Amino acid sequence: MKLYRFLIIFFIVTAAACSGVPDVVNPDTPQETALQTDVPPVPTVTFDPAESIDETGPLTLRVWIPPEFDPNAGTRSSELLNARLSEFSSRRSDIRLDVRVKAVDGPGGLLDALTAASSAAPKAVPDLIAIPRFLMETAALKGLLYPFDGLTSLPDADEWYGYAREMALIQDSIFGLPFAGDALALLYQSSIFEETPADFASILNSSAQFAFPASESSSLLTLNLYMAAGGPVKDEQGRPTIDAVILGKVLEFYQQGELNTVIPAGNIQLDTLEQAYREFAEGNVGITLISISRYLSDRKSLTESAVLAPVPTHNGIPYSLASGWVWALSTSDPERQAQAVELAEFLMDPSFLSDWNLASNSLPTSSAALASWEDTPMRDAVAKVAASSHLAPSSDLISSLGPAIRIAVIQVLSRQGEPAALAEDAASKVR
Repeated sequence: MKLYRFLIIFFIVTAAACSGVPDVVNPDTPQETALQTDVPPVPTVTFDPAESIDETGPLTLRVWIPPEFDPNAGTRSSELLNARLSEFSSRRSDIRLDVRVKAVDGPGGLLDALTAASSAAPKAVPDLIAIPRFLMETAALKGLLYPFDGLTSLPDADEWYGYAREMALIQDSIFGLPFAGDALALLYQSSIFEETPADFASILNSSAQFAFPASESSSLLTLNLYMAAGGPVKDEQGRPTIDAVILGKVLEFYQQGELNTVIPAGNIQLDTLEQAYREFAEGNVGITLISISRYLSDRKSLTESAVLAPVPTHNGIPYSLASGWVWALSTSDPERQAQAVELAEFLMDPSFLSDWNLASNSLPTSSAALASWEDTPMRDAVAKVAASSHLAPSSDLISSLGPAIRIAVIQVLSRQGEPAALAEDAASKVR
């Protein structure tokens, strides 16, 4: 099972108003496919009363998971999940698990199905769901999910990475238990750099070219660098905002890089992480961006000189945008909540997640889950990215900020304006 493209799918789905919505990732296909530009409307979702839970036998816990985590998919990670679910069933013979696969989006997607079940067939509502964090936020605000507050002590664990703690919260309540993540990272050729490029200067002073998708609709890298420099994404009223001065500094980095050919103007032809990664894989550049999931998927085919590192920043303090998946409660019944929490805690055990995260090519959400990875160099590199990761902005903010920033990036790399003026123009477009 592969989570490749989860991070870029998050950013593109949230910027769907200007870019089209992609298909759900095929978990067994590492290559990135073209985005859909003509998505059929989502049909009305209905439920047959026969789908209601049988209340005459053992307690039945209904679990919804996406195709990426289908326990019957025949992959190593699916086998691990299947075995874990079976172990829970053997320990709790008084509970029957009803696991159903629900697509994340598209016709009859998870959020639509959950909304329809809640209103039309309450007894068909799942008890526990695996949901992307960006959908968790929408579902929680719609009243379709219930907080874990007071039901589990897992959020108090010291081992959780900062980005995972951020993933769990909605308005200061724990609405999700994070079990898998993905983050933006840097991939560079160690034959070119004596030390890991940690800041803008180390890139500008190198002989390597840096490929990144300048035309990517949500401005993935630029948002990362902007937020690393302290750039706000919303004002005191929660409205989208851009600090023109901070964005201007990021654009200055691009301008300097383009002028000395470290950042190719051809980056404006790249609109996906896959395209930038391909430039690196073909030996055309010495630095690129990569998702952790893609790196883990390709780790055995990468040369020894290809090294993973956190995203470099203006001051050398690493900062990577991340997102991921959580277990969420979707039942309001206290008894069912207690049993669903028990299952979620069982699936969150670090000894299980350690093997499962590696098999699924996902970023662990805790240092305990990462600690037993045997490949020490890879483990240490992934740990540095995980420790420096921060939750990406909400989908609404990405949709508002991404397009305006993208235009400024393209213009500065095309020598169509000065950084300060282009940044001010971008800021004015989201006011």
